[in-house]
Amino acid sequence: MARGAAEVAASAGSADDLARIFGVQPPTVTKWCEALRLPPPRRLQLWLRLLLAAQLLEDAGRSIHGAARAAGYATDRSFRRALQEVVGKNPRELRAEGAFDGVLAALNADLREFRGQRKRTPASAARMPISSGEVRPT
Repeated sequence: MARGAAEVAASAGSADDLARIFGVQPPTVTKWCEALRLPPPRRLQLWLRLLLAAQLLEDAGRSIHGAARAAGYATDRSFRRALQEVVGKNPRELRAEGAFDGVLAALNADLREFRGQRKRTPASAARMPISSGEVRPT
């Protein structure tokens, strides 16, 4: 699932594209996310795109514009806006502290907050092999 979701995110795909990758209807992917107490597919795609861009920012030789484009953003301005709104930092700040780890920490905080707002639903109801734990770097 992670590879397909990453491919959809990098190509600026939508939640509908994510469903198509798995051969299901969009409401099914939404139900999987709900059952696993994950944010909606659109929000997950946003996080995947930000994580990809952050990983690319780790390369000091890559421009912010290049990282944004490679992660599926039409412009570096749209990337900067998403990063500021979701993570609360700009690309230069992230580079200084370790971009990937910074975005990953923000994702984990977002997941904890999201789960705190939702009732616990058994993961078995999802019928999809997704880990419901925190995201950890490999």
